[in-house]
Amino acid sequence: MERLRKMALGQPAWTAFVVALISRLMVVAGSQVTHRWPLIPDEMSYVELAVLANDGRINDFCCGGYGPALYSSTKLFLWQIHGLVALFGTRMWILQLPAVLFGAVGAFVVSRIAGRFVSAKWALFAGLVMAFLPSAVLHSSTVLRESLIWALVVGAAWLVIAWTEGSGLGRLVICSAGLLLAVVGLGLLRDQTAVLVAWSLVPVALFVRSQRRERLGLVVVLLVIGPWVTASGPAGLLLLDNSFARLGTIRAWMSGEAESAFVSFEKSTSSVPEASSVPEASSVPEASSVPEASSVPAYDGRQSAGAGAMAMAQRETTEVVKDGRSLTVVGGNLLVDNSIVANLKTMPNGLAAFYLRPFLWEATAEQSLKLRLASVENILWLLLYGFALFGIRPLWRLHPALLVFVASYFLSVGLGASVTHGNLGTAFRHRLQILWVVVLLAVIGGEYLWTRRQAQRLHRVGPDLLP
Repeated sequence: MERLRKMALGQPAWTAFVVALISRLMVVAGSQVTHRWPLIPDEMSYVELAVLANDGRINDFCCGGYGPALYSSTKLFLWQIHGLVALFGTRMWILQLPAVLFGAVGAFVVSRIAGRFVSAKWALFAGLVMAFLPSAVLHSSTVLRESLIWALVVGAAWLVIAWTEGSGLGRLVICSAGLLLAVVGLGLLRDQTAVLVAWSLVPVALFVRSQRRERLGLVVVLLVIGPWVTASGPAGLLLLDNSFARLGTIRAWMSGEAESAFVSFEKSTSSVPEASSVPEASSVPEASSVPEASSVPAYDGRQSAGAGAMAMAQRETTEVVKDGRSLTVVGGNLLVDNSIVANLKTMPNGLAAFYLRPFLWEATAEQSLKLRLASVENILWLLLYGFALFGIRPLWRLHPALLVFVASYFLSVGLGASVTHGNLGTAFRHRLQILWVVVLLAVIGGEYLWTRRQAQRLHRVGPDLLP
């Protein structure tokens, strides 16, 4: 046992990798043995789209145009699923393996980053939190893109450390190229996250004094090219322009049929005819309009488009004027205000939903088991937040440039979520994008508190030990 402990502390990052890999493989095996696939309804959409793409029938996915749009907006993940379907068919345990691997890689990188600032046991603890947090395990044991997004974001954080510590131009260029690849990769998975990561590098470049001019020049190139390559426009301005005018509409789509919706809209007294346009994949909710896992039939390769995708694509809109206000009609009867004032009013509730909810008492009256489980896990999140607060000052002393990146990313992701999310389920899932931030700061804060407590204890008993 002592030998095992020494091995784990000797290589905390690799220990976290192995533990994370085993825990996720156990979930995959359990889902196959108990025939509980899909664990999350969105898995079905990705598998169906990959099957149709392999058959050359991508336009048969739901409504013509939506299949190619969804494939294009998530292609870095769907390329892998498409390739596995072509090689092995629809063997679900094989299709789950990429997410498993990326989840384990994320735990490894977080533990390795933590090891730069804390002792081996606290670095191991950071990796084990990433390995065992229930929602992280679930979302990285399924046919979903989430764990690949986490891996790319923490990889970008690791590059930020090297990027800000390097003194040579060659190292700056190499790290900048790596960051560009991370941004492009994220843009092929979730474009808004790619844009936020790219913009989070700007304050870092402004903060670091050494070679500031070269670093700023490289950041400008990265910021312009990265989102542009993935169709978000230079610096993501096209994405912002397309989405800013319909943030309320996105919230309506996200909340329409969700059990955990936390936004509400005025309803029209009469049905309003809809436009014939199909929403873009980037603005379509991921999980809010799909049926519960228990109601999803077993997968059949002959099956047409998933019910979830059909329901989302049918969320068409039109414009009406009521009491002098221009409103958007969503779902035939929801009147949505897309004005700046309306969006600002949603931010406090949206921030609370993303960072803090669901609270334990909110789930007592709910029928959803998933919401109950999320509220229990949320206690762990709140504890981590508490320790993370104590990690801010030590990280500022140890590596201020990393803290600037961490803070910029943490806040920008939350602000973006506050004006786009409409249900707690999706907000809770997307919160996992900041788990590495919270865990990193929490272990730094935890070691700081432990060290301070030990020092105070020695100070109290010290005089008694004197002759």
